[in-house]
Amino acid sequence: MTAPEAAFTLLDTELKSFGAKSAVYAMLPSNDTAPSEIETNADNLAQAHAFFSYPTEYAGAYMVDELIYHDPFARFCATTEGGAMGWHDPRAAQYSTEQSRDVLSLAADFGLQYGMSVPLRDGSGASVGGIGVALDLKSERDAEEALRAHGLDIELAALLFHARFHDELSPQDVISLSSREIECLKWASVGLLTKEIAFRLSLSDKTVEFHLRNATKRLNARNRTHAVARALVYGLISV
Repeated sequence: MTAPEAAFTLLDTELKSFGAKSAVYAMLPSNDTAPSEIETNADNLAQAHAFFSYPTEYAGAYMVDELIYHDPFARFCATTEGGAMGWHDPRAAQYSTEQSRDVLSLAADFGLQYGMSVPLRDGSGASVGGIGVALDLKSERDAEEALRAHGLDIELAALLFHARFHDELSPQDVISLSSREIECLKWASVGLLTKEIAFRLSLSDKTVEFHLRNATKRLNARNRTHAVARALVYGLISV
């Protein structure tokens, strides 16, 4: 087993603690000429980095029949930066094609009906993709409750795996955070909100937001959750 495969196995185990049954991670070369679409060619699929714990039969059909081009959640991940989407979200219709109904029907046949997808980027713009997490649930109501309870945990786990897989920087050489930025990130990593961090550190809300915003920029992260993930991977904070 390679190091990335081992890391994905650990991710899959962690996701199961949040109610997941299986997951997929995939990154494909980006389409510079049409960033709003997934580039449809065999070479792109051949160059993809992918790991999955979905049923093998489903994954095989998905790749052989190139269902990725009609999967609304794959299209969402390829065209959107930031923010996860639950599979029951009505916004999925914006990313659907005429064949999307068949894709979703096949997924449902394999018990992959409820879950969430997290868009990911490699930082250089060379590839796009995301993580899809299938939840072991039977209803939309259960899915909504599960994502309210664990959606941020799932997103953070996805970002951590992605950072481990893609980031090859030597952070101690290129990233320098102030003591306040580190303190704010550390408290954010355990789930504290801005007001709660401000109270802990005897700072104003605006000051906490300032430090977190600066830390996010220094870490080349897309949001606070991503900044926490990178800081954890780089060993700049611990929990």
